Amino acid sequence: MTIQERAEDDALRLVPDGDRWRVPIVGAVDQVAIDFSVQLSGSGSRADPLGDWSADFTWHVRIEAPFRLTRRDRSVQALVPGCDFEALAPALVVTHQTMISMHIWRDGRLRMAFDGGEVVDVEAVEFSEAWEVHVGRGWLVAPIAPGTFREDRMEPPVP
Repeated sequence: MTIQERAEDDALRLVPDGDRWRVPIVGAVDQVAIDFSVQLSGSGSRADPLGDWSADFTWHVRIEAPFRLTRRDRSVQALVPGCDFEALAPALVVTHQTMISMHIWRDGRLRMAFDGGEVVDVEAVEFSEAWEVHVGRGWLVAPIAPGTFREDRMEPPVP
């Protein structure tokens, strides 16, 4: 397989879904880290737009803007990264849950839903990367302003 074929095979394609895109990945949250941001890391599978599955890749989501955590009992908590670290502890609830859906709205919002019933909603913010999504060895998407995204695809390393 050539480098180009590997890069195309590794590329993640967003699936249009009305005024948003579906990020076609599912996977277990292996770790939640808290510093000036909240970082969710995991591994799992991705589905291409035709529904075929490819396994064995990692994903990372970094949230740097205030977000809402809706719990399975429908209570909502506002969480603000970069402030009181202990106040971000509720985000740990998604550890070892499976992320079952991720959507990116054209205005810069992000939503992740988990099999335990929790939902994370990140609002778009002006002139800031409120969040970043990294998938596999070389795909990144992040809003840089409402309605404007930075998307990078890098060649995967040659084994």
